[in-house]
Parts: sequence; structure tokens; C-alpha cells
Amino acid sequence: MMRRHVERILSRCVTVWTTMLRGLQKIILGAVAGGGSLIPALGLTAEADGSQDEDFELVQVQVLFRHGARTTVYPYPKDMTTCWNLCGSDIRTVAYKVVGPGEGKEVPPLVRGAKYGRNRMLKGGCYSGQLTDLGKLQARQLGLKLGSRYSGLVEMISKDPSLLYVRSTNYPRTQETAAHVLTGLLPSNWSLLTPIHTVHFDEEYLVANQTACPRLSEFLKEGKRMYAKVAPSELVRIRLELENKLGEEGIKKLKLHPTSKWKGMNLMPTRDILRCMSTHGMELPEWGSYNLANETQRLAGKQIAYLLQHDGKNQEVTNEITRLGIGRFLGKVCESMEQRVSDLEEGSDVAKGFSSSKAKVAPVLSLYSGHDTSMLPVLISYQLYHGDWPTYCSSVAWELYRSKPKAWTQTDFSSISETVASGEKYYVRVLSNFEPVCLNTTSGAYGSTYIPLDEFKELTDRQTPKNFEKDCAIKGEDMKTSGSNKTDAGTF
Repeated sequence: MMRRHVERILSRCVTVWTTMLRGLQKIILGAVAGGGSLIPALGLTAEADGSQDEDFELVQVQVLFRHGARTTVYPYPKDMTTCWNLCGSDIRTVAYKVVGPGEGKEVPPLVRGAKYGRNRMLKGGCYSGQLTDLGKLQARQLGLKLGSRYSGLVEMISKDPSLLYVRSTNYPRTQETAAHVLTGLLPSNWSLLTPIHTVHFDEEYLVANQTACPRLSEFLKEGKRMYAKVAPSELVRIRLELENKLGEEGIKKLKLHPTSKWKGMNLMPTRDILRCMSTHGMELPEWGSYNLANETQRLAGKQIAYLLQHDGKNQEVTNEITRLGIGRFLGKVCESMEQRVSDLEEGSDVAKGFSSSKAKVAPVLSLYSGHDTSMLPVLISYQLYHGDWPTYCSSVAWELYRSKPKAWTQTDFSSISETVASGEKYYVRVLSNFEPVCLNTTSGAYGSTYIPLDEFKELTDRQTPKNFEKDCAIKGEDMKTSGSNKTDAGTF
């Protein structure tokens, strides 16, 4: 009797729980398909870090982020039955237009890898390297979080849209990620056509661009050779395990050819396929496992570290690689800060939240949509990389602050030009995934995350190439080993 009573209670609980789940699913899908935001639909608010010091006023933010989750960019090693039907949902974004550089704003042709991916359809309807529905939601979530944290700047942008700048590499997945981030960031009534700027890949500085810099390519190839000499024994075991399951043809498709016996195998394709599948909760292939996915993720992290900083023992070499790889971008971040300071010191109307002048002013919010090969060199240059591969929609943000002297008030801007006399009035804070970090500066050494702008400029000056074309020329002995082959450290 008691047993039947318990069973009836459990049955009712299961029914109620199932109904709740179905209702929740309808709310989420309805909100997303209707162009709304996921978090408000659940009655939640976007998480915001309230740790900003009250003695500082935020005056500019620049954010670099990796694109959202995507399909794999590598061919499968065998005829796999995986069905990639994860890209077809009609998840609307704000209206946007991709524009190129120059007066004509003509959009350059897609990067070769992006063209190839769009021509390689996967079973289920997605193409290779495509942003998935999950990736779109991740980007929307990032936008919500940015919009909550930087609501004051978003309000300024609502009054003057020219204070927003959006830049993306010339890949559909990064451009679409930027659009979904904007959708979460901007007010729900935003109706303007928002430009997303891009450039030809030969001019791209948001990634470690081997095409634009032959010397960087040589550094990366040397790192690959160094890794082959010290590669851990796990590589041998993984290679043998995969070879037994896949055969020689499968090994070729996974590009696991060693540059020296067993040691030089490239883990990037294996890591990418397994990581993409596990991220989307897909059943892994017979030759794979979640344990193998985690192992290849960890070892690939070591491998990419060797490419970008070699063995890590020569800081000058590491600095040179990151300077050539991402230094131009870091320089532009600093230039934008300096322009924003100039606008404020001149007392322009933009300081008050609107611009009545036709003169060009610095954006108060800049978004840069890139890849893991955008994030990695930035993290390494700031000594923040510890082997963890950048996740989808991970971010690095640069916040520019102005100190608040006691004589100032929130609405009194009349004395800006007299009061702001030096860079000591401005401070920079860098955040990795919304967490403030200490940089390798004098202030950072004392544990401060607020760095005087002058200190940050000195740091950036060391990280920026003085003459990119000259610095990228292959020098001396490098000419003997130079070639046209690039390392497998492209844009993911």
C-alpha cells in the first residue's frame, strides 16, 4: 500500500518536472527565435562585475573576443555518421553590414580557408567552420554581459552611434559572432544599420599573420621543430592508439605525420574535431573518447605554446614572436586610448555623451571579433597564458579610466582642460574573461590592476613593431631554411 502511494507521488513529480522543462524550452526558443535575449526570458539579469573603484570614471572600453562555437575546420578521418544539423535556427540579429577599408568600403574576398569551408558541406546541413546555433547563443550571452557591465557607455552610443566601432576578421563565423554580440549588447529598440569593419587578409592584424610576415612564419616553424625534440611520451601512445583504430589513411587525414619519428605529430586536427563534437554534446566517434579529447586539448596547448614562445626560456624571442604576431593590434588599442584622452582633454562634446562636431573622435566602445589565434598571442604577450586553450567567446578587455579628483562632479566638465594635465590622471585595467589581471609593469608588480596610462604606453611600446615590413623580412641564416609552407597555426 505504502509502495503504491510512493509510486503515485513519484509519478506526479515526474509529470510536473517534465511539464516545467517543456515550458522552459518554449520560453528559451521563443525568446531566441524572436530576436529577444535569453537571460531576460528566464527572469535573470546578466552578470556584471561591480568591482570598479568609485575613485575612477570609465571613459572607454575595447574588447577582443573569440568567435562562438563552430563546426570543425578539418576533414574527418573516416566516413563518420555525425549529423551536423546545428546551424539552421533563425536567430535574428541587429541589422548590420560588413564593410571593407578605404573610401569605397568594398568588402574584400573571403579568406581562402573561409571559402574552402563554405564549399565543404557536412552531413546535416552545416558547412565546415560554420558558427552553430550554440555559438550564436554564446555570442548573445557575451553581448548581454558587456551591455550590463558597460551600460553607461551603451547609453552614450545610443545618443551617438559613431562612438561604437566593430571590427572582425574576414570570416563568416567571426562576423556573425560580432552581430550576435551586438544584439545582446545594444538596446532592444536599436534599429540602425551597424557597420562591421574588415580588411583583406594580407593586411590582417587581429591574428598572428604568417602571410603578412615571413619572419613570423620562420619563428613558428622553428618552434615546431623544437617541440618535436621534446614532445612528451603521451604523443607516442596517442599516435599508436589512433593508428590502430584509423589505419594509415585515417592518420593522413588527421595530418598526424611526424616531422621526426613519432614526436612531431600535429594534434590540432584531432583536438579540433573532438572538441567541436564534445562542445555540442555529440556522440564521439569510435576512435575518440572524452579522455582523448581532454588529452589532446592539453597537449595541443603545449604545442601551440612552443610555436608562439618556443621553450619559454628566452624572453626576447617570445617578445619578438608576439610583437610580430599581435603587436600591431596592441598598438592600435593604445592609439585609441590616446585619442580618447585627447578628446577629453580638449573638452569635446563627446565627453558629455554626445558629439555635435563633425571632427572624428575616438570610439568609447570598440569590439574586435577574432579567433583563438587572436587570443593566444595577446595572453602570451601579457604573460597570462598557462596552457588553457581560449574557449569560445572568451575575451580580453582594455578599460580606460579617468581618476575623479575631489573638485570634480559628475556633471561639471568645465575645468577638464585645466585639471587633466598629465597621463597620471588616466589608468588602464586589463580583464581576462571579465577578471582584472596584473600586468608586468611597476604598478602590476605591487598587485595593482589599475595601471597609469604612461606605464601602459611604455609596456605597449615594447610590444609593438617599430617597422613591421622591415622587422618581418627574413634575416641571415633564416634564408637557408625559409620556404612557402606555413605551420598549422592558422585561424580557428
